[in-house]
Amino acid sequence: MFTLRHLAVLLFCIGTARAAPTESLSDKVLLSSLKVAIDAGDVGRAQELMKEIDRRGTLTLSKLDNANPKEDEKAASALLAEIRALLSSGQIDEAKTKAAGAASKYSKTSAFRSIQRISAELSLIGTLAPEIKVDHWLSNQDRLMPLDAEVTILIFWEEWCSHCQREVPRLSKTFERFESKGLQVIGVTRVTKSSTRAKVIDFVQDQEVAYPVGQDIKGSDGKGVLSTAFRVVGIPAAGVVKDGTIVWRGHPRALTDALIEGWLQD
Repeated sequence: MFTLRHLAVLLFCIGTARAAPTESLSDKVLLSSLKVAIDAGDVGRAQELMKEIDRRGTLTLSKLDNANPKEDEKAASALLAEIRALLSSGQIDEAKTKAAGAASKYSKTSAFRSIQRISAELSLIGTLAPEIKVDHWLSNQDRLMPLDAEVTILIFWEEWCSHCQREVPRLSKTFERFESKGLQVIGVTRVTKSSTRAKVIDFVQDQEVAYPVGQDIKGSDGKGVLSTAFRVVGIPAAGVVKDGTIVWRGHPRALTDALIEGWLQD
């Protein structure tokens, strides 16, 4: 039976893992601490832990590699956490390298499916962006900048999605902070029998979303044209276009002010 004593011990261990110097952590605790840091959005701590993983060389992951399916899953999950941390800190090439090496080791793990999806997203970076066209503008068309604006964030979402309901308003605050510096944000959504135009417009108005929101054009396969071009599988999802080139692709939660400032200043 799980008791209050067990909970206290668990919380103590998590707190200790977060605070302890990286060099004093065991391999297992080091990987667990990295996951805690990423889940908490603590990029500084995640980078510190990643440096320790690199310092140990192949020690951490190779010990777990090919031991058994359960240990392979642990190693793949740790690699996935490391890749996500690299993306959050803007280290795209490093993330690509890590993801590329996963197929030969962890193809039978459930975490590998997420790594594959990230690899597909990463493959878009550096390619020409598609023309940004929508079927219908649902709100804030008057805030629309020229579609060749220097930096544009596209967020793909739907009204029923609980995670979207959090990220769409959050990016509105980001847009208002950086609009004067040249940042454009565009929401791209689908309209369905359950997610009607009226529901989308009501949500945008209720949440005071400041940036333009458009309805994706329905392709011959029934999917959204922009969603397909940006290889959107799950929502919410985001893509960043700078000077006509895709420079970032991932979960909108990982879009930090530091990343945005970097794109605007380059």
